[in-house]
Amino acid sequence: MVIIHSDQLQQKIHNFMQENNITQLRKDPTELYQKKIQQAVSKSSLLISKNQQKQVIQMKPNAPYLNVLIKTHKQNTPIRPVVNNRPVPAYRLAKFLNKSLNQMIKLPYTYALKNTLEIALELSGPHISSQYRLVTFDIKDIYVKLPIQDIIKATNFWLHKFIVPHRLIQQIILLINTVLSQNYFQKITCYAI
Repeated sequence: MVIIHSDQLQQKIHNFMQENNITQLRKDPTELYQKKIQQAVSKSSLLISKNQQKQVIQMKPNAPYLNVLIKTHKQNTPIRPVVNNRPVPAYRLAKFLNKSLNQMIKLPYTYALKNTLEIALELSGPHISSQYRLVTFDIKDIYVKLPIQDIIKATNFWLHKFIVPHRLIQQIILLINTVLSQNYFQKITCYAI
């Protein structure tokens, strides 16, 4: 639990928004994004069958809420933005795309762990030479600054490498563009005194 004066918290939020070029929208774009998702899904029949279309489209989408947490372990205690994207129009489609891409593309040397306990268990098994070093990286505001065009280029490269048909690649890229174009939140909810 962090106790912070509300004025200080609002200043941290304001600074974060300025540093990341976040602007206030005049209108909630959720309805517009929902239509874009529906259009992209309808144009992607090679990847998404008619039966699956209802499963990948959010029925009653809402704008996500941004919550903020204080990074107490960092100098000047900056905020960590936490956005719950479950109610957004692209949530179900993004999950479907992730699953589909993981089945199509088997990347070399990939390893995904769920939490620190799983990392500890994995590292306790093998013998690790004293020549190896374990390194961690702290990437500042990665989700605010996702390089969308680079993500699309990399996906396109790997889809071609795994000999995915050209028309299917076009549909996947359309869906990725549509999903990644949605980066907004409704309001900030935080608890401060």
